Parts: sequence; structure tokens; C-alpha cells
Amino acid sequence: MKVTFSLHLKSSISVLSKGSSALQEQLDSIEKEAFLMVTAIQEQEVNEINSNEEIVSETQWKKRTLNVNEQWEKCRESYWKTRTESDCPIFRTCAACSDVTDEAVIRCTTCKKEFCADCDSKVHISQPFHCRSYYSKIDLSSTKLLPIDFIDNSKGDIIAKGTFYSVFVK
Repeated sequence: MKVTFSLHLKSSISVLSKGSSALQEQLDSIEKEAFLMVTAIQEQEVNEINSNEEIVSETQWKKRTLNVNEQWEKCRESYWKTRTESDCPIFRTCAACSDVTDEAVIRCTTCKKEFCADCDSKVHISQPFHCRSYYSKIDLSSTKLLPIDFIDNSKGDIIAKGTFYSVFVK
């Protein structure tokens, strides 16, 4: 429809263009207006198509997000149970001295062992890069330990011990 309108307008202009210059100016003006109208209509159609695509993609995104959330809710309980079971210490015996660790344990993920407070101090005073966590059975808490953090065996508090490490530079 737009194409036929444009062609019809051009053929009318070519027939009438043999007249006066004033008529030619009017025809040029009409042709410019028609061109602008056709361009505006085409831009409007493109914008409508783009807005429809945005609406479709937005609804698809919402559907995918809802699907992911539903799947997560289905497996969340199982994941949480497995995660807590793997992170929690067993509170059996110290890996170094075999004493029973009833109230607290220090787990070293680098050594892959669990220690009592005394043995952890002895083993890890010279191992600053080991990743250790303190688990208390009394208040059911856990704390990541820094390389200078150790446990006071009498109170169960975290204390800082100054340690010296040898560094050799070539």
C-alpha cells in the first residue's frame, strides 16, 4: 500500500512537472512531505516490532528465572544437609595425640585432620599457610583461624601467639 502510494505520487508529479515553476515547487514540497511520512511510518513499524521483541524476551526471562528458582527450591534442602554434614567435624579423637575431643576441635583443611587445641598449637605454629577452623560444640559455632590464632585450652578462647618464620631470599 505504501509502495503504490509512493509510485502513484511520483507518476502524478512527472505528468504535472511540465507546468509552471510554482507548481513544480508545490510538487517538490508534496514529494518531501510524502517521503517524510513514509519514513515516519516505517520507523514506527520498526519501533513496534522492537517493543514486541522486548516484551517477548522479558517474559521469556521471567519464565526462565521462575523455573530456575523452582528447581533451586526443590534441591535446596538436600544441598544444605549435605553441605553442613561435610563441613561439621565429628568430635571424636585428635589426629596427633588420640585424646577425645568432646568440646572443641580445630579442623585443618590443608592437613585434612582434626586436632585438639594443644596439638594444633604444636603442629601449626610452624605452618602459617594452613587453613584452619575452630569448632565449638558448646555454643555450636565455628571460626576461621588466622595463622597467629590459637586456642587457649583452659578457657576455649582464641588467643594470638607471636610466631617467627624464617624467610630465605636468594
